[in-house]
Amino acid sequence: MPGTKELDEEADGSAGLDLVERLRCDQTIGATGAQELVVAAGLEQAEDELAFEDVDPRPDAGLRRVAAEQAGVPRNVGWLYVLPGLLFYGLFTLFPLLHTVYYSFFSWDGLTGKTWIGLANYREAFFDHVLRRSFVHSGVLILFYAVIPVILGLLITAALTRHTVRGFRFFRTALFLPQLIAGVVIAQAWTWIYDDAGPLNALLRGLGLGSLTRPWLGDFGWALPSIGVIGTWVTYGLCMVLFVSGVQKIPFTLYEAARVDGAGPVREFLAVTLPGLRGEVLVAFVL
Repeated sequence: MPGTKELDEEADGSAGLDLVERLRCDQTIGATGAQELVVAAGLEQAEDELAFEDVDPRPDAGLRRVAAEQAGVPRNVGWLYVLPGLLFYGLFTLFPLLHTVYYSFFSWDGLTGKTWIGLANYREAFFDHVLRRSFVHSGVLILFYAVIPVILGLLITAALTRHTVRGFRFFRTALFLPQLIAGVVIAQAWTWIYDDAGPLNALLRGLGLGSLTRPWLGDFGWALPSIGVIGTWVTYGLCMVLFVSGVQKIPFTLYEAARVDGAGPVREFLAVTLPGLRGEVLVAFVL
């Protein structure tokens, strides 16, 4: 028969096994309960979110929704707001344009009856050297009034904004000043400058270039460029102000990164400044 000591050891071992089994059961039950609690919390949160999304804080939101569904509000209601503008644009712009195209297929003096001639007017316009010359003159004015002012504005902006310039506000105001002068004053001033006895010819005579003096506005070869110079002088200040304001919105970190990469002034202008001024350049060309 086993002794008392052996019986005590068996009893202790059985008690230990029971304790281990009980702990395992408690852990299993606890884990299951925790999972159930997590699932329940997730479902409750989802229900709260759905309830929050479904509930509109406006007191009459439900009534408005029902009224809209019943009334059948059109989805393209936004076109109703632009319809008046479209009507005026079509009436006073598109319709006259189409009417002009229609008349271009006729020979008509505006008083007598029209005669259908097809594309004869277009052929005549294409081969008419006087009309082609007028297009060339328009191109020259576009060059002086749009292209050159934009280029000058970009160069001046690059010179004024790359480094700190003393009297920056003074230069900006002085260069923009032609935009503030009345057109009548500008016309009178440049007429005096271009006069045969004006300061421009006097300067040329003083430099020993008297052979270059001429009545600038009366010369068939120089009248158009002379007027173009006036347009450039008036317009480049506006372009400069637009570009200076545009440079201020370009992050300075881009310039620092370009300088760290070893970019010089020209490369920095082409890679950072010019791409950042695309919108302003477009506006300058349109104006």
